[in-house]
Amino acid sequence: MEVVVLPRQGGKTTKLLAFAAERFAYIVCPTKARASQLWEEIQRQGLDVPQPITWDAFVHARYVGRGIKSFAIDDVDLCIQSMTRFDIVGVTLSGNPDGVREFSPAPAPAPAPESESELTPPDDYLLAPAAGVCTGCGRSTYSRDEVGQACGMTQPGGDTCVGMFVDATEFARMKLLGAIAEAQIRGDNP
Repeated sequence: MEVVVLPRQGGKTTKLLAFAAERFAYIVCPTKARASQLWEEIQRQGLDVPQPITWDAFVHARYVGRGIKSFAIDDVDLCIQSMTRFDIVGVTLSGNPDGVREFSPAPAPAPAPESESELTPPDDYLLAPAAGVCTGCGRSTYSRDEVGQACGMTQPGGDTCVGMFVDATEFARMKLLGAIAEAQIRGDNP
């Protein structure tokens, strides 16, 4: 895995497009708008790269294609941050440090957490199903206490999400009913 670390507007995406073109890798973007922007750039440059997908589609394996062998993730920090309303203060990567192409200056250290519980997720955190889903940005929450609350997550463009967390099961049921209604309108037999 190759890692490129540069400041915003420093050419990371240009390098990522080159990686993707060399390897015919699917590009994963933090948002649908960003995936559309990259697709336009790919077409403008005439690159042989599959159409980019969103982080949400990647995480939930909602992509299709014969011969998918690799992915290149654009703005992985924004992708990961979209999964929680709490600050991500650091990450680790396994691999050969020679894969890191460029470094940005180290950011200022993050403030220490206010309590030990902020550091330690519950033991079943990764196995638990989502309790709720934001109606605005689609982010999941694993806390029942957040269902019915405003999301307030800062989005990649800098705007604040105005969606509300709703029960995940109810959200899935409503999406299914919506998909059935759309199919009936089109004349498909769901």
